[in-house]
Amino acid sequence: GYYYARVYGASGAINQGYTLTLDPPANGTPSVIVTDPPSGTHPVLASKETYTIQWQTSDPEANDTWVTVYVNRQPVLDGNEIQLETSVNTQGALGFHIFNTAEFDLGTYYVYCEVTDGGTKSGSWAPGTLYLVDPVTGIGNEQGITQNVLLPNAPNPFYSSTTLRLQLAAPNQVQWRIYDLAGRQVREIFTGFMPEGQHVMTWDGRDSSGQEVAGGIYFNTVVVGNEKNVSKIVRVQ
Repeated sequence: GYYYARVYGASGAINQGYTLTLDPPANGTPSVIVTDPPSGTHPVLASKETYTIQWQTSDPEANDTWVTVYVNRQPVLDGNEIQLETSVNTQGALGFHIFNTAEFDLGTYYVYCEVTDGGTKSGSWAPGTLYLVDPVTGIGNEQGITQNVLLPNAPNPFYSSTTLRLQLAAPNQVQWRIYDLAGRQVREIFTGFMPEGQHVMTWDGRDSSGQEVAGGIYFNTVVVGNEKNVSKIVRVQ
């Protein structure tokens, strides 16, 4: 930071002939850990949903820190990254930024947070990615599908039925089921082999015996090979 000094002579008058040398301690580098989005791909309905990016900072001297959030289509700082906003983050606090998806194209985004204490800086990438999808079709604009994604169901919450969507990067065995909060299987949606691409199923809010389930929270669960994907569904009555 900046230092201002006055040197006084014996009589108390200011004397500009003196010199002053400052030797401040070395300033340690702050660090940031991006905690959200966590590992995995996180679908977000573009223009209809926001996403809260979260991070944790620390500074060796317990200085205040400032975090700048960027997103990019690739996990590199190549000049194409987009700065979202600079936020003040207090020592040890969990900072956050609300990502407004209405301003961005569909597709995959990587999140990078850069932290500074006013002197030195560092940064890190989020362990997960955000996947902006069309709120009607549930798909992005990728030319090729490179990962399995359990897309958001719609409507959610739902009353009579809801549409379930799954995007497969390659042909595979799939187990698609609905579970309740107690972990009990409520309904088997599909079990078997599926080709790559997007797949659409409908859940009518009934269990395996054909009875309507009670209102509440349920889990849309898909197992693709050894990979498990889960999303939350809310049934209202």
